[in-house]
Amino acid sequence: FRAKSKATSEDFKQAVSDYKALKDTSKAFFDQQGLGNSKFKKDMFEYYQLAYLQLIDMTFKSSSGYALYNTEGSDLKSNPDVRAAANGFREYVDAFPEAENAPNVLNTSAVYYYKIKDMAKTMETRHLMIEKYPTSKYYIDHIAELGYAYETIADFETAAQWYEKLFELDKEHASAKDAFYTASLFRESLGQWEKAVENKKKYIEAFPEDERTLGMKIDIPKIYQKFDQVDKAKTAYNAFQKSPPKDAPIEFVFFARMKYGEILRDENRPDRLDKHWEMVLKQFDKLTEEQMTPQMKVFKAEAAFERGTYSSRKYMDSKISGPSSS
Repeated sequence: FRAKSKATSEDFKQAVSDYKALKDTSKAFFDQQGLGNSKFKKDMFEYYQLAYLQLIDMTFKSSSGYALYNTEGSDLKSNPDVRAAANGFREYVDAFPEAENAPNVLNTSAVYYYKIKDMAKTMETRHLMIEKYPTSKYYIDHIAELGYAYETIADFETAAQWYEKLFELDKEHASAKDAFYTASLFRESLGQWEKAVENKKKYIEAFPEDERTLGMKIDIPKIYQKFDQVDKAKTAYNAFQKSPPKDAPIEFVFFARMKYGEILRDENRPDRLDKHWEMVLKQFDKLTEEQMTPQMKVFKAEAAFERGTYSSRKYMDSKISGPSSS
């Protein structure tokens, strides 16, 4: 308003007064039974709706200089009228839930609540957007933001649920990849290993070229082992070592071999264990000097120790036959 004219403060007050009068009068005419036809009622309701929103906008601009919906680059949290504006926009949506601009106004309300760091109101507004306006252009963004809001208050399970919903609805959304990756981490930290593995498998399928995918492929057997799913871990480690994913780091391959051998050892499978460690040590001999990183040297020492331990135990367990008695 001020940016587009040279109107005085008195002019502004008069405009506000005029909109108040329009709001009150149009509402009174709309509510009065028997007054006017259907078109008249429709016009009065539209005037009421317009005046209602314009008053919120003008009141906010009168002290802040910010136009309706203009939130880019604004230090809104420093303005005392931001909460009033956020509340006003929220009330507008309650009064006109079917209005064409209701999702736009509600989105602005959520932005303002976020700017003043009122997380409870921000989350409440985002929930309303998702529940009432699923076809709005803001719908997906609010799902992503709601997941982040729950993450900030350490409700990781609910955050994971919203991140998973975002992934299922729009894998191409700017936040979907990172959000879904985070969801898999939250599921694991919550002890929900089945969901964690499921998420990782979906992530690998959806984003095969992502740099985190290789790590997730070795994470899956690690999760199985962490949560005592020994058979699943053994199968997954064995599959990884036999057919390593393309471009898998050599450390990942030998990590899988080491873990597979440890499981065989714990299962007391000496027949398979000896063959396994023999194979692993032979594979080390095929590596170049550059491939023998410090971690690989540790793996080789451990493999040699495991093979030596097995051979020693096998020797000690063998029976020594003496001369037969006459």
